[in-house]
Parts: sequence; C-alpha cells; structure tokens
Amino acid sequence: MVTEKQRKHIGGFYYECMQLFYCMVVVRELNPDESKISMPNYLAVAFSTHARNLWEFFYGSDREPEKYPRVRHYVSDWSIVSNIEVKKYNGILNRQLSHLDYKRGETNEPPPVAFIYPAYRHFRTLIIEFLDKLPQEILSPNMKELRDLMKEDLSRYP
Repeated sequence: MVTEKQRKHIGGFYYECMQLFYCMVVVRELNPDESKISMPNYLAVAFSTHARNLWEFFYGSDREPEKYPRVRHYVSDWSIVSNIEVKKYNGILNRQLSHLDYKRGETNEPPPVAFIYPAYRHFRTLIIEFLDKLPQEILSPNMKELRDLMKEDLSRYP
C-alpha cells in the first residue's frame, strides 16, 4: 500500500528521470558516434548524479522507508536486482561524485563517460518497466508523459 507521503514524493523520481534524459540529449548531440565519447566534466557529473540517485531508487536498501523512496514502495512484486555489471557502474559513479581525495585520479577503471550509453540504456529499461507496473492511481499525467518519452526514446535509440 502506497502511503500519501510516498504518493506525494514520486515527483522526485520523475525529476531524476527527466534530468537523466536531458543529459543524454546533450551527450548524443556531442557524441553521435558511441565509440568516441567526449563531454565536458559538468555533463558527466550531472549524468552521474542522476544515475546514482536512480540506482538508489531501484537497488538501494530499504532501511529507512520513511526517508528514502524505493521501487518496492510502489511496485511490491518488483523482481529486478542489480547484477555485477550494475554494481560496478555504481562504484564508478560514486567515485566520480566523491569529494576530493588522494585516490581520485588513481583508478584503472574507465571514466564514467566510457559507459554512459549502456548505463543510460539500463536505466531507461528500468524506468519503462517501473512505469508499466506502476498502479494506475499513481500514474499521473507526468508519469504517463515520462513513460511515453522513454518508449519513444527506446524506439529511436535502441
């Protein structure tokens, strides 16, 4: 059962999804060839911020359900769990967004821009799946718009 507070705060999910989408619009304009990705740092940080927030929504622990929204608050039969690749992405995102430290430049992993396309596709799939399962009473006009936008994006950029 979705609480009134959870119903009210689903707008945060909408915001994160739209921001992730608009980051990708700019990424695609700058990088029509996915094999050669380059972008300003602020764009990589913005994408990483929204991707990490969505990672928390879909995969984060539910230790404080009154404080942090999670997918299972809205779709009780959610069965998608993170895999090794997704956990690796989360680690890279967290390191990209962490505060200045001595190890910041000492990683052998690819920078966030190296996986921005597959990470976006992963989240787009989760967003569509979530919106398709979201109960009708929560599926606001904004959520319907988001679902249609994500499905159109999937058909244009598989």
